[in-house]
Amino acid sequence: MLKFLARQTMTQLELRKRIVLQRRLLHRARKAEHEKANFERVVRQASDFIGIADGRGEVIFLNDAARALVGLPADASPPKVVTDYVIEADRAAFLEEVKPAVKSGESCERELTLRNVATGEEVPALFTMFPVRDGEGDLIGYGVVTKDITAQKEEDERKAQIMAEAAHRIKNTLAIVQAIVAQTLRGARSLEESRDAIMKRVGALAAAQDILTGAQGSAADIMSVVAGALAPHDSGNGRVSWEGPDHPLESPQAIGLSLALHELATNAAKYGALSGDAGRVDIKWHVDPDGSFRLDWTERDGPVVNTPSATGFGSRLIQRMIGPYFQGSTTLEFPPEGARFRLTGKISRRS
Repeated sequence: MLKFLARQTMTQLELRKRIVLQRRLLHRARKAEHEKANFERVVRQASDFIGIADGRGEVIFLNDAARALVGLPADASPPKVVTDYVIEADRAAFLEEVKPAVKSGESCERELTLRNVATGEEVPALFTMFPVRDGEGDLIGYGVVTKDITAQKEEDERKAQIMAEAAHRIKNTLAIVQAIVAQTLRGARSLEESRDAIMKRVGALAAAQDILTGAQGSAADIMSVVAGALAPHDSGNGRVSWEGPDHPLESPQAIGLSLALHELATNAAKYGALSGDAGRVDIKWHVDPDGSFRLDWTERDGPVVNTPSATGFGSRLIQRMIGPYFQGSTTLEFPPEGARFRLTGKISRRS
C-alpha cells in the first residue's frame, strides 16, 4: 500500500513538473510569436525596401515599401528570382559580384538599378544583400535592404551640370578677356590708354557676369542687361532711354549684348551724343512670337558725327562678334546726326 501511494505521489509530481514545463514553453512560444509579430510589423512598415529569400535564394517576403518600389500590389505573389527585380543591364553585376560574395558568407553593397514591373520605370538603388543564419550559425536564407537613391542621383546630376556650366562659362570668359586684351593692345597708342580701355572692358564683362549670377547663371532678361550696361553713362536726366519687352537671353547672348552696349555707350560719351550737353541715346527692341529679335541704338542731337577712319576693337566687336550669338547680324552706321546700331537675330521663345 505504501509503495502504491509513493508511486502515485511520484507520478503526480512528475505530471506537475511537465505541466509547469509546458506552461513555460508555451509562454516562451507566445513571447517569441509576439516578438516575431512586432518584428514583422516593423519590417513591413519600414520606409526602405526589405526582402527575404530562403536558403535556395528564392524570394519569400517583400515589405510594403519594396512592393511599392517595384510596382507589386499587396496581394500579388512576388517574383521568386532576385534578378527579376534588376534591369537587364545590371543582372551580370548581380550574378558576378553580389551573389558570389553573399554565398561566401559576406554581405555585399552595390548600386543597382531596379525595375518597376508595373510601369517599366528604372529606379536607381543602393542594394545590400547579406546572409541570414540561425542560432547555431547555419545559413537559413538571405536578407536584402535596398534604398531608393533617385533623389541623390538627380542631385548628383544637377551638381555635375552646374560644374560643367561653371567650367564652360569660365573658359568662355577667359577667351573673351584674352581677345579684349590682345585686340586693345594691338590698336592702342599708349600703355596708359590700353590699360584704361582694358579695365573698362573687363569691368563691363564683370558687370554682365553679375547679371547672369543674379539670374542663376543660365539666363538674364534683356531689361537687366541694358540697364546694367548703361548704368555708368546714365545720369538720370533723361538723356539715355530704353524701351522694349522683358525677355530672357541665353548666357552668351547676355554677355555679348552687354559688351556691345558698353562699347556703344563709351563711344557715345567720347565722340557722340553723350559727349556734349544736349545729345540723347534711345535704345528700342522688339521680340516677335517666333523669337525674331531686333534692337536699335540711335543717337541724336549730339555733335556732327564723322565715319571713323580706322576700325578699332570696339567697332569690330560690335559689328562681327555679337551677331553670331543671336544667329543674326549687326550694322553700325555713322550718319552726321548720330551713330546708329542695329542687331537682328533670334532669341529663345518664352517658355
